[in-house]
Amino acid sequence: EKRKEFVRKRIEERKLMGDDGLEKYHEVGHDLPEECLFGLSDEIPTTFHYMYFTVTNWFELRSKDIISSEDLVQAYLYYKRILQLLSFQIGDVKGEKRWVLKCPMHIFMIRQLAAAFPDAKLVWAHRHPQPTVSSLCSLLYTMRGIYFDNAKLEKKVVGEKMLKIAEICLREAPKDIEKSGLPCAHVLYENLVADPVGTVKKVYEELGFDYTPAYDNALKTYLEENRRQREETKALLAKKTGKATAVLHEHRPEDFGIPAATLNDGVFADYIKRYNIKSSK
Repeated sequence: EKRKEFVRKRIEERKLMGDDGLEKYHEVGHDLPEECLFGLSDEIPTTFHYMYFTVTNWFELRSKDIISSEDLVQAYLYYKRILQLLSFQIGDVKGEKRWVLKCPMHIFMIRQLAAAFPDAKLVWAHRHPQPTVSSLCSLLYTMRGIYFDNAKLEKKVVGEKMLKIAEICLREAPKDIEKSGLPCAHVLYENLVADPVGTVKKVYEELGFDYTPAYDNALKTYLEENRRQREETKALLAKKTGKATAVLHEHRPEDFGIPAATLNDGVFADYIKRYNIKSSK
């Protein structure tokens, strides 16, 4: 409780200083779940440099074996201990509860994840590369701007780097998932947004999880509360900007020097076809 209060105050202080831009791109809160990046970064500090990728070239470190596959396995084993500690803190001493973990970085390290978590089951939510890549560019540009002077960083440079990263990811990830031997449920972003309950039910059925009435109620309660909070945030943003309707996160690939057509060709075309991905906003 003391740690939660400490974090809550720090978030409020940043807002008072005018730093509320990140909330439009990434949900932040003292009592909200956060991505695995924090736990993994204790062992691999460079995963955080991925967020500020002009500092460290992740793929160069990997290709030169400065960060080895063994290093990544050790990072996941360390992270596993963190999760075991957290389980113990909530009374789950036998490990009967199932952790739901989420972080884009996992897709670069599937085989190492499988080595530490051999009983893991994957869910890959697919979205068209056009909004996905531009959204990631926008997020990373904003994240970098918290600590560095973005005036010295051209958006075109961000676009070039993220385009290369996306190409490598979409080419290698399906191979890594197959080699890992882990089961993977594939979900379309549009289906998840249009019918979250029905989509989750299908994932549970595919992965062999028990979809209980208690979970169904918890899921629906969460969705309603999340919808209400998002509407409130949009209303505040509309009031602040003076626009009748406000979009929480506006971005276009062209803003980062990426022609939209590029995200429909080559590796991206193969990815779209393989998973039957619809064009989306």
